[in-house]
Amino acid sequence: MHKLKIYLLLILPVALMSSNCKKKNKNDPDKFQVLKGRIMENCTTPYASKLIKLSGDNALSDLFCVDVNGNNEFYTDADGYFEITFRKNGNWGILYAPYKAVSFIPIGSNECLDIGDVNLNGSVNFVVKLDVNNSYSNSDTLYFYDWNYPYNGEINWIKKVSGPFQSGFIDSVINRPFTKYPIKYGEDPGLSIRYYLNSNNYLDKTFKTPFCTSTFGEAILTID
Repeated sequence: MHKLKIYLLLILPVALMSSNCKKKNKNDPDKFQVLKGRIMENCTTPYASKLIKLSGDNALSDLFCVDVNGNNEFYTDADGYFEITFRKNGNWGILYAPYKAVSFIPIGSNECLDIGDVNLNGSVNFVVKLDVNNSYSNSDTLYFYDWNYPYNGEINWIKKVSGPFQSGFIDSVINRPFTKYPIKYGEDPGLSIRYYLNSNNYLDKTFKTPFCTSTFGEAILTID
């Protein structure tokens, strides 16, 4: 009997921790859910002790998910971690920190969801390449958006490459601040490059640009 008591004392904390999310909801008649994760100012600095909010897709633009006390404002801890226990408000959520940081969070299908790290000020690296199916001639010109240029409304945001074209590298972008928020939950952040050949219509190439990694994204422009 003494051994059984010791065994129960050892496994009880583990059991409580593993069922923490479910117990919060099981005992709540209003079906509360839990969203947790960590928010970073950049790849190394936590978004420490700062305000965050969560909205659901059934809410108006200025109406946020609330906890049992009706509070709609939540805070990260000193290391950027957060845990929000909220009343269900639709199937999809948007996390604000302070702007729209992450969208399409599946709050309607998870009693407890850990979204991992959210980076608010990521910088990205990528290369631009050509995939040439038609080389054209030296009288043809490819125009594409210059992500190295700090655009301020002027027209010189275009780079040019003269034909005939060959497949391969044409440009690189290093430590470009990422500004295309919100990021869709479950997907790498992404950008797009607009390009056109001669006076033809614009094309947009979308590509992935992951944060906090030495991996370079690849924007591959197709020339047909």
